Amino acid sequence: MNKKYIQCIGTFSIALPLLAAIILTGITSIVKAHLLGNFAESKNTYKTEQAQIAVLNELKIQHSKKQTQLKQWNQLLTGDSFTKVNERLRQSIADSNKTKTLQLTDAKRSTRPTYAVNAPRSACEFKLEGTFSEMQRCLTKLECRMPNLMINTMSLNSQINSNLLNLKLNYTIWENAQ
Repeated sequence: MNKKYIQCIGTFSIALPLLAAIILTGITSIVKAHLLGNFAESKNTYKTEQAQIAVLNELKIQHSKKQTQLKQWNQLLTGDSFTKVNERLRQSIADSNKTKTLQLTDAKRSTRPTYAVNAPRSACEFKLEGTFSEMQRCLTKLECRMPNLMINTMSLNSQINSNLLNLKLNYTIWENAQ
């Protein structure tokens, strides 16, 4: 074999394929690392998103269960609040009045109390006469039905020569801005 062909054969049959293989291996490893790195990141993003979707679905279920309650609360906060409280109080008296001694003796609007919070509100005053347990039952029902009530003042006095009590309540009624 000629010496001048050995150099060409060595260059084109050994060195060039080896150089091409090294370059191809380098490019393949870089692309593989880039793709696998993105795959791991994408997998973590996917798992996070699936967890968030599961939490969102759970919140939607809870929200749909409470939607009726929210509608009731929105109805409580709109309209004439004194009339609503008065009607609910009379309904609670009718429900709680087992011995027929509990009576609403006075119901009127009162002056709006001053608070540091500038939120829409009104005030009302009620006077009740009855036994302690009936008043307690009645007011518990009222305050459970109307969570927008807050007691400002309350005075309780006993009647002379009687087992009945006089209760004077002043409520703040929180309302929606109209």
